[in-house]
Amino acid sequence: MFKEYGSDKDSTHSYDTVYPKLLSKYVGKKASLLEIGVFGGGSMKAWKNFLVDGIITGMDFNAELPGEYEFIRLDVSNKEVLSEKVKNRKFDIIIDDGSHLLEHQLIAAEVLIDHLNQDGIYVVEDLQSIENWDKFSKFGVVELIDLRGIKNRYDDVLVVIRAKLSSS
Repeated sequence: MFKEYGSDKDSTHSYDTVYPKLLSKYVGKKASLLEIGVFGGGSMKAWKNFLVDGIITGMDFNAELPGEYEFIRLDVSNKEVLSEKVKNRKFDIIIDDGSHLLEHQLIAAEVLIDHLNQDGIYVVEDLQSIENWDKFSKFGVVELIDLRGIKNRYDDVLVVIRAKLSSS
């Protein structure tokens, strides 16, 4: 799914075994996807091909993407700027493949979880320390997908947030 587009999601990581299952319900449904950390845009091309009719948006502090994708340039560690850039926006899928720093991942989730559609999915890639995965539980129902044994990579870990917790 990713190899032909130059993405590390199947060359360096083992995510190609997971994403088709996680995201199959969005294929052909004009799903909106936001990916934080797009580097050269390889995964953006893969998402566009996989989702078929998807609306793909990339977010990064220094990457450039071809004109066929919406691109938002910013540093996600700035809550105010991030909030402003996604104001009045909703996404079916949000994937954080940005800095891989826990602090940034938590900031992004704190802001973006409110921009996730009700039946949406939020994925944090490349968790640096598996002991920290439960820190995301305040944002919704959380699942840890540990793929470290496949390619013997310490960061081959996904955190999946499936639904917001209701505030009480």
